[in-house]
Amino acid sequence: MRSTLSARQLVRSLAALLPIVLVGCAATGRVQEKPAEAPRTGQVGNIMLVDNTARTSGDKVIVAVFHFAPDRVYSREVIATFGANRPARTEARDYVFQLVDRQGRVITEYGIWNPRKVVVEKQGVVETPEATYAARFPFDSRAREVRLLDSSGNVVATTQVSSVVSEFCARLKQDKDCMAPER
Repeated sequence: MRSTLSARQLVRSLAALLPIVLVGCAATGRVQEKPAEAPRTGQVGNIMLVDNTARTSGDKVIVAVFHFAPDRVYSREVIATFGANRPARTEARDYVFQLVDRQGRVITEYGIWNPRKVVVEKQGVVETPEATYAARFPFDSRAREVRLLDSSGNVVATTQVSSVVSEFCARLKQDKDCMAPER
């Protein structure tokens, strides 16, 4: 017996899977041990960067890109830039991203589906061997690192963000977010 979905059910089903598709699940053939220098413009994973690096005001964001390879997860790029600083919504808990301050406290966190799972036409959800995901956090000058935890709570990857935040704030000395007191 063949089941059919109404248009509304199909849209709801696809909308539920959309985060999986949009998380930057682009397979690459290159794996890096060290974070690469972040580009100043263009797109990094699922984040469109500003094209005017001279911008000096507005909402700010921290973006950390991770590559999910078959053997482990690698940190790629880390940037602080201008962009929508809305906290990400937890979609699942296959992996959890945490933005951590200098004292090791979690500033913010959210969960995601396994970014290796992608929707393939006529096949459904397929797990690819590699994927890239750009984790986005509202800017916080106290940030020290981004941690990636698996579903059991084990840390599988980290990347330092404090130097990126310091460099970003060096250009914006009078910015209220960069002048925030240590908490």
